[in-house]
Amino acid sequence: MPSPASAASKTLILHIGDYKSGSTSLQMALAQNRITLAGRSLCYPTGLNHNALNPMLTGLDKPAAHPQRQKAEAYFETLTAEIKTADADITILSAETLEGRDPAVLQAMINRFFAPLAQDIRVVAYVRPHAGRILSSYVERIKVGAPQTLAQTLETFANQRMQQGGFVYHPRFSALRAQFGDRFLLRPAIRSQLHQGDVVADFFHYCFPDLDAQIQGDIQANASLCLEDLMRLKVLHNHLPQKPKPRHTLGWELHRILDHFPPAPARDKLQIHQSLAQQLIAHYQADARALDQSFFADQPLLASDLETTLNKAPDAAQSTRPADHFNARELRSLRMMATLCSNLLDQAKPGWQTNMHSWRLDAEHPAQTHHATSSLSQDTQAKRA
Repeated sequence: MPSPASAASKTLILHIGDYKSGSTSLQMALAQNRITLAGRSLCYPTGLNHNALNPMLTGLDKPAAHPQRQKAEAYFETLTAEIKTADADITILSAETLEGRDPAVLQAMINRFFAPLAQDIRVVAYVRPHAGRILSSYVERIKVGAPQTLAQTLETFANQRMQQGGFVYHPRFSALRAQFGDRFLLRPAIRSQLHQGDVVADFFHYCFPDLDAQIQGDIQANASLCLEDLMRLKVLHNHLPQKPKPRHTLGWELHRILDHFPPAPARDKLQIHQSLAQQLIAHYQADARALDQSFFADQPLLASDLETTLNKAPDAAQSTRPADHFNARELRSLRMMATLCSNLLDQAKPGWQTNMHSWRLDAEHPAQTHHATSSLSQDTQAKRA
């Protein structure tokens, strides 16, 4: 454990998402060591992200002899040891899986594991406007093969989320501010509002306004798939085994591969149509205004985004049936390759999803050794939309 004097000089930032707000871009920049802070040392103790924090917090609630409890204790021991060994001025942990966690649980985790390591501990979140969050969540769940979403249109997905109370922001962020006070920072995930139009630059600008942050390269990770590629993934997932982990791993790997392909001749983007945009305004407008007033100095950021969505919305809904996008010959080829993938992934050996996860890590930082804490988070890589 560092001495009180050394802890007093250190900063720890806990980044808790939200999902679909640029978390992957920030995590890749940190994991690839693309950030330098003038005169300060930086520690990001993982090879990808800290999404294991959420299930490990659940494991801590188990009895002492329970395997999940033992795994959780080992995880936190490894993580804190790596932070101590690094002895950096600034440590950043990033886990969008903590979206929705009880702020009191986060505070208890900080008190127990991280308070001895740094005196200045802050919690940071980004919030994506309601319409964009609905749309991106639908696309993400198609990408990773969520069975229920594969059978839904964008409108049925959105209506289900609204009926379940999803994406109502103001109460959740107000609870975080009540718990952490001015140690909690909420930023809008709106490109025009981000410093230099980039979430990575924005994060360091607002977390460390007095430091000169240098960001190497242009990192825009997890960019949205075009509608046609999304439909190709839908065909694939409809032929895969009904197991979430292989679907998720394969969906992420194919998305990574598509990022390196030349753009398709036709690249339509899935959009929210007029009638759905009107439903979203009716449902989320009060929440958007409350968040704008409480967190963004009454600037109409989220409220205006709802109106902009309506103004840009096409009249009719786009089809999310693959048969409406591909001719019979291409559909046959897609189904043939999907069946081949299914047969391979359905085998216990030779560990396809482990290999694909390693390919992703290698692609993101090929010259580095994967951190021990990274391996503990492989079961929690799903981007819970």
